[in-house]
Amino acid sequence: MLDRTSRKSAWKCLVVALAVNLGPGLLAGPKDLAAQQQGQQVSRFQQLLAAGEFGPARALVEGTADRLERDRLLGRLAAAQ
Repeated sequence: MLDRTSRKSAWKCLVVALAVNLGPGLLAGPKDLAAQQQGQQVSRFQQLLAAGEFGPARALVEGTADRLERDRLLGRLAAAQ
């Protein structure tokens, strides 16, 4: 069993590890997170287009909240087909 000092040290290590791993995501504002998600969505869209998977690409585009981005992606989808 750990003594009191060892338990405190273990908790400190845990808190530091969580702060290092989760900190950037927790500190990012909603716009930053939305931009990251949108970037991931566009990347996935490009992968689907490259593979010729037009149905899943269309479904991904339909879930886009930003109308201008959705229209741009739909144009790219139409051109790829």
